[in-house]
Amino acid sequence: MTLGPASGGFNELLADAITPLPPVGSDEPSLSTYWIDRAISEIRRRQESGVGGAVQSGNATTLSLRGSQVIARSDYDLSDDECMPVEDFFDVLRAWRSEILKVRQTERPQIPETYRRNPYPA
Repeated sequence: MTLGPASGGFNELLADAITPLPPVGSDEPSLSTYWIDRAISEIRRRQESGVGGAVQSGNATTLSLRGSQVIARSDYDLSDDECMPVEDFFDVLRAWRSEILKVRQTERPQIPETYRRNPYPA
């Protein structure tokens, strides 16, 4: 999913920190909504508690909450920070979640074991 060329930071964030790949150690063989569901849940939790800050990160980007805005930040200063109202971001995540479920149901793509990785040792 992309948001168009004007949202490069959020496009990177979606591809990096809110990926449709299953989390480490998952036995899900296909696309997953885990990271989307986690981002929504964590943003809501932080809003209710009044605590902003980093919500979720990937290899090169971090999603943060500041008041009623989410921020897409490049961890390596490859792009400027981008802000979006939380409710608009939730709309993006819900649309992406719906698309992932549709693709998973109709195409059933299989994620190779290589990309699912082993769980961290207990």
